[in-house]
Amino acid sequence: MEQQMYWALLFVAVFLFGYAMHGLFLRFSRGLGVRQPETLGQERWSAEVKPSVGGLTFFICFSISISLLPIEGLNVLSELKRTSFTAACCLGFLLGLADDTYDTVPLVKFIGQVLCGLILCLGGIVIEFSGVEVIDYALTIFWVIAIMNSINMLDNMDAITTSVSISVLIIAIIMALLIVSPSLWV
Repeated sequence: MEQQMYWALLFVAVFLFGYAMHGLFLRFSRGLGVRQPETLGQERWSAEVKPSVGGLTFFICFSISISLLPIEGLNVLSELKRTSFTAACCLGFLLGLADDTYDTVPLVKFIGQVLCGLILCLGGIVIEFSGVEVIDYALTIFWVIAIMNSINMLDNMDAITTSVSISVLIIAIIMALLIVSPSLWV
């Protein structure tokens, strides 16, 4: 019970920190990362001009959370998994930031997504489906590409990403509370 209380307090603290950070980012970055659909020549889900700083807040909260995970008691394999998971997430964030900033071409995004999948596979995070390593690696990379593109598509729609992400987060928290050891989470 003490460990669950620690994780609950950690979640609340990081959530409140993220909420405050997001408010500051919105206040001080009115024009930073704003996309203007008419100048991009693209059809968007909404004609409104929107800032793109929400991902920055999320990434800061993610970085704080992953750094606060206790390292003691983790063996080399789970530490490798955590490191590769963190590296893939960092690469995904940088890819999204580059896309928001420079409107990168689809090939660059695809190569970045494949690299995220490869990092996970090399770190031992693989969807074990067939028992054939090449097929399992290919499935994992395909799944990473599919998830990243799905989230990117949802990100272009108003408030959809938030509700989907909150739903996924609630399910993840419930699963985390059911699994006692944090070393099993990654």
